Amino acid sequence: MPETESTPAAEPKPANPMKKSRQCRFIKTSGEQCRSEAMTGNHYCFSHKYNRKPTFTGVRGYDRVAFLEDAASIQLALSQTMQGLLDRIVDHHTARAVFYGCSVAASLVRLDFARERWLTENKQPIPGQVTETTKAEDSEPLAPEKEYRGPTGVFEPQWSWSKYLYERDCEELGQIKPTCAADFPASGWLTEDEIKEDPQD
Repeated sequence: MPETESTPAAEPKPANPMKKSRQCRFIKTSGEQCRSEAMTGNHYCFSHKYNRKPTFTGVRGYDRVAFLEDAASIQLALSQTMQGLLDRIVDHHTARAVFYGCSVAASLVRLDFARERWLTENKQPIPGQVTETTKAEDSEPLAPEKEYRGPTGVFEPQWSWSKYLYERDCEELGQIKPTCAADFPASGWLTEDEIKEDPQD
């Protein structure tokens, strides 16, 4: 029987390429690409999807201010204001307000850097931006609903003295340690009325 050449199977394509984790494509004032994860079905992360467009200022010739998110964007705002002062387009009162605003923005940027450095040094997860949103009744974006896991966002175990004593007794008596709630003795479960009782009484 003659041998037939087998053709290699085509590489399967993902059902939805936009579901793949992608980097935000926003280019910051410094020329650096944003490092946050892009939202599902969008080119930008949550922050740059809603905040990337400059804000209207009302000052002729300097009516747009970039999103002050890093040192480069703050430096640009300062340089534009200084040039406006020299060109006599921006008055001194407006310039003082801009300089103060840039000072506040710079302090917030430093706080963010210090916070990320502390999280990294203490091996804590750095919170990332949401990649999917839903709409609230007032059309405001909402993050996906998920279980609250404390302020750090990670599981924080709690030590139980009662659990320790029970498992120690099981070990001393040669009994199997419980692996789930159903393995604990039925007599140990509190009734609804007992749960409502004040432990101080």
